[in-house]
Amino acid sequence: MRHRVAIFITATLLAAGNSQAMEVITNTSVPVSELSQLELRAIYTMRLDRWSSGSEIRVFVLPQKDERHQEFAKTVLQALPHQLQAVWYRLVYSGMGSAPTEVKSEQEMIERVSETPGAIGYVGKGNNVTNVQVIKIETSS
Repeated sequence: MRHRVAIFITATLLAAGNSQAMEVITNTSVPVSELSQLELRAIYTMRLDRWSSGSEIRVFVLPQKDERHQEFAKTVLQALPHQLQAVWYRLVYSGMGSAPTEVKSEQEMIERVSETPGAIGYVGKGNNVTNVQVIKIETSS
């Protein structure tokens, strides 16, 4: 039992540290400067589809097999990539919603988010993120 607790604590600390390696970006038209982790998860599971101003949220993601997408899902959203994919498939095939727009690279992510009003996406830290705003994520303790 002690061993499992130690593994869990180590994994949690590693996940918390890795989430700092990702940045959430939005179009400059988005009226927020920070989001809670729960709000971000609601956005990426397509349950929250409007910003506080009433404007539509446009979600962009990297391909499911992309290392950065997997890191974002696991460390920032605290979900497995296949869980997100399952949510998106259900929405699309039930006719209740649409999946996020998939882009091929972090550079394309920055370009599309900067060009699309209401857009949100993510990139690894260290990218040149011009013409977008970086959103602070409030993590639950």
